[in-house]
Amino acid sequence: MAVVCEQLDGYTQWVVVEETKKAFVGDEPESLGGTNLGPNPFALLLASVGTCTITTLEAVAREKNIPLEGARVSVTHRQNLAIDAPEDPRQRQLHMTKIVRRITVRGPIDQDQQKELLWGAEHCPVSNTLQGGTAEIETTLELARDR
Repeated sequence: MAVVCEQLDGYTQWVVVEETKKAFVGDEPESLGGTNLGPNPFALLLASVGTCTITTLEAVAREKNIPLEGARVSVTHRQNLAIDAPEDPRQRQLHMTKIVRRITVRGPIDQDQQKELLWGAEHCPVSNTLQGGTAEIETTLELARDR
């Protein structure tokens, strides 16, 4: 799977999921200098946690014959503050310090089934990636050729 992000103007960018050709706008809020036309990167990461959680809940429910009739996941975060950061931008490490996931499920689900669903939610692929810290991020930079 590949996702391509292209800057439109300032913080505003066009995001395309290559595999499905689905696209949307990413941005920053006006308070941070953006135009608020789309979600910011932290919101997209939280959305990844939420959507992966629901997908995994559904997979576990199907596999274990759990009568899941619906699920809602609310995901919030805490982050370190820029005011605590060093003055040199190269030394700043703005990041999330905690992700909080609240799950509500519907259906005649007993306690053992709730435990199965909770285990699945805690081990969705996105959660595994974030908690395990095992994914390498390789970055290259090149100068665009004239079009």
